[in-house]
Amino acid sequence: MFKGGVQLHPQHTSFDDYRRAWLGADDLGVDMILDWDHFFPLYGDRNGPHFEGWTSLAAIAPQTRHAQVGTVVLSMGYRNPALLSNMAKTLDHATGGRLILGVGGGWAQRDLRRVPLRIRDRRRSAAQSGPWTGNAEHHASAACSRAVIILHTAS
Repeated sequence: MFKGGVQLHPQHTSFDDYRRAWLGADDLGVDMILDWDHFFPLYGDRNGPHFEGWTSLAAIAPQTRHAQVGTVVLSMGYRNPALLSNMAKTLDHATGGRLILGVGGGWAQRDLRRVPLRIRDRRRSAAQSGPWTGNAEHHASAACSRAVIILHTAS
């Protein structure tokens, strides 16, 4: 069985158009819709319009009906792990259990320089925080020095 998903970038658009894109993708039957966890546009006008990924996800994802939803990777350097755990639990319930939570160390230097929260070892913090079911999937590649840990929250 083939499954397909889309990543919709929350930049250089209006919020209404971004929401329409999410709901349109869900209506088309895609299996997964993802946004990203950056505070600035990654291409085009670097100071152009941009929406924060987690807040956008919380506003739009519960309006979808079919697709699993999430961000490609949430940077552990941006949020307190205990707070993120509760945020994820809440959004997972709001979406009927369709949230995919991927966390990692972050890589966009502009984002990392402008965020006040600093976690010394972001990878270890991600794995040790929150009411996880103990069911963690670790993903890494030779091209990426940071592990991505997908944690499934307990209900």
